[in-house]
Amino acid sequence: MIELFLVLAKTPPAQCHPSYPDLCLPIGRDVDCSDIPDNKKPVRITGKDDHRLDRDKDGWGCELKDGDRQ
Repeated sequence: MIELFLVLAKTPPAQCHPSYPDLCLPIGRDVDCSDIPDNKKPVRITGKDDHRLDRDKDGWGCELKDGDRQ
C-alpha cells in the first residue's frame, strides 16, 4: 500500500498533488482507490484528477457508494 498521510496545512507539500487537499497523494506515482484506507474515503478533489479517482466527476473520488460522503 502506498503511504498516505493527512495534510493539515493549506498548501500541500511539494511532493503532494495539489488537487487532493485532504490527503498527501504523491505526484508522479499511480494511486488507485484500493491504495487509500476506507476511513480516508471519499477523497475530495479540487483540481485536475490525475489519479482518476472521481469516476462520476462530482468532485469526490473513491466514494464508497453513490452519494456517500460520510
